[in-house]
Amino acid sequence: AKFRIKRCQALKHGELRSSYHEGIQIMGSGSSKSKKAPASGAGTKLPPKHEANSKGTHEADKGAVKPPSSPGKEKEKEKEKEKSAKSKRQAAKEDSFSSRKLEELFNKYANANCKDKITPDGLTQFCQDLGVDPEDPTMLVLAWHLNARDCGVFTKEEFLGGFEKLRVDSLERIKEKFALFRTELEDKEKFRDVYEYAFSFLKEQESRVLDAQLACGMLGLLLKDRYALVEPFLEFIQTRDNVKVFNRDQWNSMLEFCDTAEDDLASHDDAMSCTLLFLAAAVQK
Repeated sequence: AKFRIKRCQALKHGELRSSYHEGIQIMGSGSSKSKKAPASGAGTKLPPKHEANSKGTHEADKGAVKPPSSPGKEKEKEKEKEKSAKSKRQAAKEDSFSSRKLEELFNKYANANCKDKITPDGLTQFCQDLGVDPEDPTMLVLAWHLNARDCGVFTKEEFLGGFEKLRVDSLERIKEKFALFRTELEDKEKFRDVYEYAFSFLKEQESRVLDAQLACGMLGLLLKDRYALVEPFLEFIQTRDNVKVFNRDQWNSMLEFCDTAEDDLASHDDAMSCTLLFLAAAVQK
């Protein structure tokens, strides 16, 4: 009985060992097969027809030439870039505005005895440094921007406040603004504003009328090159000793008259003479 039990145990142990080894062999053969198996799609050659098509596509891509853009579009793009760069430079300048530098500039031209004003001598030097004739119409536009009250004088408040609005704090930057001033003289609405401002700028603050000589000088400066009828009108007025002053209505009406009558009177000398006499009579009254 003991012998049979031992024999059964031995047989049972042998079967387990053999099954264990068989399992190991099966696992080993499976892993070796998985190692040898190529990756999906790796090493597979394309069919001859597909390979040829692929090569042709790549060659076509390499040899393809993009259609050239039109010169007009290229110029527009360049203009847009230049405009954008200019705007950025201008914005950077405005951002770098310095109140201290502007005040130093005012002090350079201020009257030594009246330090809160730039008087005629200082304004003359200011114009020289700007390279502008004091009688240039653009100087009137500058005064209009500063909202200056008296001809020949800029107060500290006017100078600092006006140029701060323009975002300029040096002679160089003020010079750059004269292109804007010339453009505003060509704009009909802006010119009318400047023209009407000139009456208040030239007259004495406490007075309601403007001296005729000053009026004729400014009319010649602002209107002579614009309207043909202005020169003979001024010549007539200057021969009349009894024409002493202009009031505001007469001053404003002169520009309106020039705007409406110029085309109608350009080819009618008699009509122009009569109209000038009529206007001169109105000024005399």
